[in-house]
Amino acid sequence: MAAQENAIFGDDGGDDVGPLQRQYNLFLGVWSQFWYVGAQVAIAGYFINYCKEVRKTAAEGSDLLAVAQGLYAANRFIAAGLKTSSIFKPRYMLAVYLGLCAVFAIAAMNTQGTAGIGLFIMIFVFESCCFATIFTLALRGIGGHTKRGGAFLVSAISGGAVVPPMMGAVVASHNAHFAMIIPFMGYVLAYAFPVYVNFFNKEAMDMHRGTTLNIEPREDAGGEKDAGVAEETEDKSAPPTYAVKE
Repeated sequence: MAAQENAIFGDDGGDDVGPLQRQYNLFLGVWSQFWYVGAQVAIAGYFINYCKEVRKTAAEGSDLLAVAQGLYAANRFIAAGLKTSSIFKPRYMLAVYLGLCAVFAIAAMNTQGTAGIGLFIMIFVFESCCFATIFTLALRGIGGHTKRGGAFLVSAISGGAVVPPMMGAVVASHNAHFAMIIPFMGYVLAYAFPVYVNFFNKEAMDMHRGTTLNIEPREDAGGEKDAGVAEETEDKSAPPTYAVKE
């Protein structure tokens, strides 16, 4: 990936897109990923606690969690299909999906009974494409900083070790319904990135850049073809020849 970005932006280590400390798109993506992953892990970890508060057994809560995770997986494929259309741009999808996660979190917080569980499950549905979309949009347009940026984004999953204990503390002191305020705040904090890419950096997000890296042979400074790219030198139309033993 870094080689492709260098082929597009140049081989100067990313200086053409500015120094690393000025890659605001990347750092907002890392911020968003941290809080989003934290909220995602928190709601999955305390889903059964929520179900038990509406008179479901732990076994029933476990079955409902499996349903929620199945819908999460299915909707990831649906979201991927939608993104193949020019109408559903990734930055639009992220803004809508992450925003609906926050909406359903606050709705589940204030709803009792089976309806509350249904609203809770809807959070899983709209979480489906968020992680991958944040990751890819945060890396877009940062040139030679791509490899390091990817490392930062991977480290952002540490939010999954920070937010769940916060939610657990509120569950212990109050209840699982009230504790939904914690993932809600996580989604709100993560929403800074969709706002940025939709209002302040949308041109870079919508840009489609092509590269012939690993497709066409490259030439070095001396005009020689890159040895790493095989060239067809044989005449494929000629019939094969065989050695004959005397």
